[in-house]
Amino acid sequence: MFCREATLLYGAVGAVHLATKDAGQSAGEVDADIDDDGEIEAFIPTTFGKQSDIYGAQLGTKKFDASYLALVGKGQAVGLGTIDKVLATDPQLKTFVTKYAGNNNAFLKDLNECYLKLTTLGYKGTKRND
Repeated sequence: MFCREATLLYGAVGAVHLATKDAGQSAGEVDADIDDDGEIEAFIPTTFGKQSDIYGAQLGTKKFDASYLALVGKGQAVGLGTIDKVLATDPQLKTFVTKYAGNNNAFLKDLNECYLKLTTLGYKGTKRND
């Protein structure tokens, strides 16, 4: 019943995994302080560099797209264990994997709709964007 949405959400998780799996391996150390609660708190200096550099280097080098679903559709395990298996073996999910693996625009458009549904789930009141 919710196979389309499950595939889209798995595809989003996989896209983030692919985009960030190499992040941090070549990045330098970040200065850290211990706050009042004893937690380590990252210190990001704001006194130098461009405003866009305040959050540090971009994580990963890949873009957010349907490439994860394309790899799963080809039978390649990406490293998400159970998610890879479920998408590759469930016949209902596999239908949507095939659809989105070949059409990045459809993936992004439908993911947008799915995210909107998810964020307004259970909300009673006016419609979003009214």
